[in-house]
Formats: sequence, C-alpha cells, structure tokens
Amino acid sequence: MRIRDPVLGFIELNENERKVIDLYEFQRLRYIKQLALSCYVYPGAVHTRFEHSLGVMELATRIFDKLCKEHKELISKNFEEIGLNINEARQILRLSALLHDIGHLPFSHAGEEVLPQGKKHEDVTVSIILSLRDVLDRIFFNGITERIINVISKKETIKNLMILKKIIRVLLMQTGWIIC
Repeated sequence: MRIRDPVLGFIELNENERKVIDLYEFQRLRYIKQLALSCYVYPGAVHTRFEHSLGVMELATRIFDKLCKEHKELISKNFEEIGLNINEARQILRLSALLHDIGHLPFSHAGEEVLPQGKKHEDVTVSIILSLRDVLDRIFFNGITERIINVISKKETIKNLMILKKIIRVLLMQTGWIIC
C-alpha cells in the first residue's frame, strides 16, 4: 500500500502496517490537529497527528535504511545480541514512529489538562499500545509491543534498542516536533 504525502512523496506500507493504521485507535488521529487551534489564525496549519505519524515513520525509516547501508554488519550484530534481525528491528522502529503520538488528546497539549495530575499524552500512548498488544504481537511477532514501548518511553531503554530511540528522538528534535 502507498500513501501520497505532499512533502515526502509516497510512503510505502506493508499489509500488517495497514492493519495498524486501520485500527480505530490510529484513525482517531485524523481528527486531532498537530498544531491545536493554530488553524484559526493560520488557515493553512491543518496538519493532523495522523499525517505527522506517517511522516515520522517514513523519515525514521529513511534514516535507518541509510545507516544500515553504511554500517549493516555493525547494526546487525547489535540487534542479534538481543535476538532480533535487521528486518525485525526496522519494523520495531517503524511501529514506534507510527504509534509515538497515538495517545494525543484533542487540542494537542492543552487537552492534557483533563488527564489526572502528573499524566501526559505519553502515558496514554503507552496504555493504548498495551491495549493493542494482542493485535500487534499476533500480526507482527511475539514481544514487539514491549520493544515498541521500550523505544518510545522516556524510561531507560535496552542498550541495543537505543539506536532506534535516538533515531526517533533526533528526528523529532530536528523537525521541531519534539514538543509534540
């Protein structure tokens, strides 16, 4: 499956990723604006969390593929130490990037006021991903859910997965999306 993005061109998705995108939990991101209420002042600012998540997945994949092209042996060895092959690691990265904002509420960060004290959209994200464990582990591979959470959470990451976390983190910082 291919989705046409006006900035990035075509974003390729495999059949299992399409199943994730088709889930209600992901589709709801179509209705959550990336820039909250900015579109009322800047009518062109209508980018959604849905589009943002697809773009983060695509850019993270491009970075990973470039790194693998230049350092495949080193990267393969890193993931083999924790029982993953390059394709599994790539899939973890793609899903981590795709799902990193799945817990966002309407009105972006302003909507977090309705959450219990000390909770943020990142906590909701982890809860939603955990609720999808059966689906994710069934259509991809057993244990992928914990790997995704390990990559996107602010908690300490398994050393061998740190490269995936850093790809997403650097990408979000470079694009100005880190605050989102």
